[in-house]
Amino acid sequence: MPASSPPLSCLIAFVAACSAACIEGYQVGQNPLDTDTAGSDSDDSGAEPTPGVCGDGVLDEGEACDDGDDDPGDGCDLECRRTAVVEWIRTDRGGAEQGARALDVAVDPTGRIVVVGGESEAEGAERGLVLVLDPGGEVVWRRTHAASDNSLFVDVEVDAGGRIFVAGGEAGVTHATNVVRGFGPAAEELWTFRETLPKPFGQTRALAVGPDGLYSVSNESRLDDSIQLVVRRHDPLTGIAIWQSLDGEPTKEYAADIVVSGARLAVVGTTVPDGQVPRPLVASFALDGTLVASDIDEQVEGEWYGMAPIGPAGDLMLAGYVRHQGAIGGDAVLRRVDAANQEVWTFYDDDASELFLNVAVRADETLVVTGAGRVGGSYDLYTYTRRFAGDGATIWSSQHLDAGPDMNEQGAGVAFGPGFMVAVGLWWEDVGKPSGQGDQLNLWVRRFADD
Repeated sequence: MPASSPPLSCLIAFVAACSAACIEGYQVGQNPLDTDTAGSDSDDSGAEPTPGVCGDGVLDEGEACDDGDDDPGDGCDLECRRTAVVEWIRTDRGGAEQGARALDVAVDPTGRIVVVGGESEAEGAERGLVLVLDPGGEVVWRRTHAASDNSLFVDVEVDAGGRIFVAGGEAGVTHATNVVRGFGPAAEELWTFRETLPKPFGQTRALAVGPDGLYSVSNESRLDDSIQLVVRRHDPLTGIAIWQSLDGEPTKEYAADIVVSGARLAVVGTTVPDGQVPRPLVASFALDGTLVASDIDEQVEGEWYGMAPIGPAGDLMLAGYVRHQGAIGGDAVLRRVDAANQEVWTFYDDDASELFLNVAVRADETLVVTGAGRVGGSYDLYTYTRRFAGDGATIWSSQHLDAGPDMNEQGAGVAFGPGFMVAVGLWWEDVGKPSGQGDQLNLWVRRFADD
């Protein structure tokens, strides 16, 4: 697989850094905008209220919900906290039943769900995967990327006409290749863009559809061992690169996502100045590829993994993790910034070692994030999905902790559809290794009700 595959590799580092102090149960963090709604069945007698019993079907004081069962997929979990309502889950081991993983998702104008990632062939090679499902989860079509090298798709965008654009890379022994491909709604192959690099590291990390074209951002290794963050504008009809951003000073910069926001392109990721710890990075480019600003948060260790525009004024939602000075585990972080990259509000999940990998925003400014967390002091991982209002108030939080003994899963991509939300990711059976390497990966797609 390409060497720059953050959704899995970041979890390896994340798990290794977490200590036994990480906790399984989720508690509402110390954030002023967090809200839990609860009723009360206490009387006005002045006597001390009888402690409520979660699971008795009675909404007691301090309970956000109580439906009388412990099914976390029906909107209320076993600790009487609001969760997502799961409408269906689909799992897939790949066409050859040798393993698969999902790394991003988009929804087309008809409500079809477009999943990208990779699947393994019988001989062990991994091929980039495009899987299109109908709104009920049934397969419409699937395509794998034919190449002599291993390949993987890590990002997908769909335009208003239903064209599907996917990004990723191929990894050879001595070289790497950036790949962007275009497909029509009926699986017709439109074009393929390829850029081969002289070292075995490089991958097109993300795409953005804008009014003037299709934009990509890549991480590209150079002969001097620097990593260059490169933005390109592509012709959506042919895939040809019309321009690419100019080379800057040799750096260690890694892009994770790109969006079009007003008259700028915003890129998030991380930078590692002078071989130190990673620092969150937000870079802004003009629509001709000129670098306008590069904002690095020097105060914390961390990375931005996902981003989405929000509101009419050019605000952005940033999702990732931070590790504060002296801390061992990381905290999932979600931040809203304005067009000048100034903080509007920030949510820190500081009660468990978790991170956010992707964020999606709806037109009414409600949003959903997904990622992963670590179960207790073990190497087991669970998917962490959380719904917010545009002002940072929590609507619900879901942790999928019931995959079973020695099972792991993580969320990687999330999107809104007409009347639903959908998240994708991967799961594997644990054999005592923190990364799942050597175990068969399986992709999952989970559709939530848009409550």
